[in-house]
Amino acid sequence: GAIQTLETLASYDDVAFGLVTGNVEGIARRKMHALGIYDAGALTSLSKPPQLGGRVWEGMEDKRFLGGFGSDFCSGDIDDPTRNYLDRGEQLAICVQRCVEELCHPDHQIERVIHVGDAPADILAAKKLCTSSVQT
Repeated sequence: GAIQTLETLASYDDVAFGLVTGNVEGIARRKMHALGIYDAGALTSLSKPPQLGGRVWEGMEDKRFLGGFGSDFCSGDIDDPTRNYLDRGEQLAICVQRCVEELCHPDHQIERVIHVGDAPADILAAKKLCTSSVQT
């Protein structure tokens, strides 16, 4: 099943895995913990709150993982014309940027981003990321 696949993926030491969701980050952390997905070890742990929109989620401080979340927009300016809070591509771009911030250095760069989803919005998000640039 899914947990076994995630455990296998976790064995790759040169790959980072994150979660992209419209959920509030604290809720996503709780869901991934409750389902056993966090404990499978496939989600890349973050050592500190991300620079980009990092928040403290009470009771989940030790369950911090790479991701882009709906809450990244909750306290932001949703009227900002440069960002579309309804666009899943925004959460994907945030996840990739957090990966760059946390894990990349001159000897370790992102070579490829693979986005797996179950909705048409996921395809649009992946296409959007392919046509945008990520700061490395």
